[in-house]
Amino acid sequence: MRNAGLKTTKDAIVALNAGRVFYYKGYRLYKSDGYLFNGKSPYRRERMGFLGAPELVRGITKGVWNHVDLWTEELPWFEGVAFTQGILCWARYEIDSIPKLVNITSYIEDSGFPFRTVIGQDTLLFKYAVPATKEEVLRHVFGCRAGDTV
Repeated sequence: MRNAGLKTTKDAIVALNAGRVFYYKGYRLYKSDGYLFNGKSPYRRERMGFLGAPELVRGITKGVWNHVDLWTEELPWFEGVAFTQGILCWARYEIDSIPKLVNITSYIEDSGFPFRTVIGQDTLLFKYAVPATKEEVLRHVFGCRAGDTV
């Protein structure tokens, strides 16, 4: 977790509208358009209960809005990661393109296509990448299912 870097309530609203999720004093803070139909605020807070199940879902209160400078957020998976051996990821050129399973070897911040890999003499660039799960690697690389021995 890191401080979200928000300064004003307006900053927080813009970030929530963009889909970011924050944490403050044990609450998860997010936007849910499902509340718009009945005149309630779409900005929600929930406390995580037993085994991670959400409980106590309510609107974000004035006391929470008054402390946006203390809100935190989870780090994206690629921040602080050493790409020395590469990370096997599902990567896409565009959000609607077919994902490719590739070994991402570098991340270049502030680039339109920040995820990169080198295959032979070619450098391939991707806009989106998500690490593959153990199960996906077993299935797509080794042709196995979870529980099989490799």
